[in-house]
Amino acid sequence: MNPLTSIPQTPSMPWAAAALDGHRTLAEKAYAALHEGIVSGALAPEHEGSSHEREIRRPDRAGHRRGNRVRHGNCRGAGRRGSRYRGALPELGAGAEATAERIRARGRRAATFQADIANWDDVQRLGQEIVAEFGRVDVLVNNVGDMAADQMSWRELTSEAIDHTLAVDIKGTMLMTHEFGRRMLDDQRSGSIVNIGSPVVVEGSPRAPQYAAAKYAIIGITKSYARALAPHVRVNTLGPGFVETEALINREDWKSGRREQVLANTPMNRIPKPFDIVPPVLFLASEDARHITGGFLLCDGGHSMVGA
Repeated sequence: MNPLTSIPQTPSMPWAAAALDGHRTLAEKAYAALHEGIVSGALAPEHEGSSHEREIRRPDRAGHRRGNRVRHGNCRGAGRRGSRYRGALPELGAGAEATAERIRARGRRAATFQADIANWDDVQRLGQEIVAEFGRVDVLVNNVGDMAADQMSWRELTSEAIDHTLAVDIKGTMLMTHEFGRRMLDDQRSGSIVNIGSPVVVEGSPRAPQYAAAKYAIIGITKSYARALAPHVRVNTLGPGFVETEALINREDWKSGRREQVLANTPMNRIPKPFDIVPPVLFLASEDARHITGGFLLCDGGHSMVGA
């Protein structure tokens, strides 16, 4: 299975992606990819031989089919643990390659790629390069997201901030879903796509309204492609709440009371680490979720309880 990941780097939005292959079942390789970088992060513990690994070691419907995953998203925080690819700037590119080396050290196959996911030609080129390298893509995790971390109030909204957030979150997610979903459907008639959303679609974001608008659009993308690619390719969205990534920890509001406020309103009474988001992503990507498509799964410790 091959995962793909992209990461915003500069206003021009360069991105990095990686893909991996292995010698286990599809589910086992999905776990390995997520465990290494798709969803956890620099703050996540290693969790070697954790119970999560034991729970997913089941063959999919094809038995012991080889699988390839592609993931795009932040190379830190939730992006590092579940992905095989990392940043686009020099330091992020170095992070991507470091993650790939960790995978290779475990006897698995990994490669890093770079592209601007808001550029149609770049996304098509990325698809061609990854398929040429690995032959197929079984899982795509769209973990990209510009949460406008430097913006502390809706009053600070700028036209540039709107354009960047919408280009990264909406256009990038749509182009990646379109290109790899098309390949999954036309070339292999199987696959799974997991888009990373946010509970802001339930609560809104008075701090950064453009971020809430972008994440709401991802639900529309998910539902549209879930119908377009059915029944062979599933598309779902995971809505993790606040996750203590490097970007969040460095936010001014997080350091001045916002963390305590969120914690007080979270029934589970904890702020998750990036690794905590790996199992639900893996679930949606795996055959265990074979009858789920077009769905939105909240994973925020009960902070946003949506009515039926």
